[in-house]
Amino acid sequence: MNRFLKSLGKVVLVIIVLFVGFLWYAGFFDKVSINHRESGPYYALVSKVDLYEDPANVRNKIFDDLVSKDMMSERGVAITNQPFRENLIRQTGWIIKSNNIQLAHNLEPPYKIIQIPKKKRLVAEFPYKNSFSIMSGSYIVYRRLLHSAQKQNLKTGKIIEVYDDGTEKIYYHLNIEQPQSPANKK
Repeated sequence: MNRFLKSLGKVVLVIIVLFVGFLWYAGFFDKVSINHRESGPYYALVSKVDLYEDPANVRNKIFDDLVSKDMMSERGVAITNQPFRENLIRQTGWIIKSNNIQLAHNLEPPYKIIQIPKKKRLVAEFPYKNSFSIMSGSYIVYRRLLHSAQKQNLKTGKIIEVYDDGTEKIYYHLNIEQPQSPANKK
């Protein structure tokens, strides 16, 4: 019995070490830097994401369509509804260069082309290693962005997540408005 418990303890220890190592690799313990800066403009080819649809599948379909027309993009994008309430991605796709906009109009099925204007936002960076980075980033970064916005008394809007394969980072762009007056604070 004593030998069994020692073996079981070793197995549990190995599992814990592997799990913590995976979390470390995915960036779960990395420092999140948040800056108040201008970001954009971006042009994005997006599609609506239904409530129970996987945004990664939608993004992959758009990517395949882009590749078929010889348009490459290293930056995926996901746009949430109002953050910190439901945190649901409502649109996803790929950022495209402005000179590819006309080509993007010819894709079948047709996708929506949106412009994300240049404006001041709270921007956070998080490592992008795999799909777990996206999930853990949303969990970690959203809370820190909200905390930072509350400390600065800023009204928050949508979050634009940019998955940059080139830099292996996820950039979270939180739309912000003018500081709330104390009377309007909830």
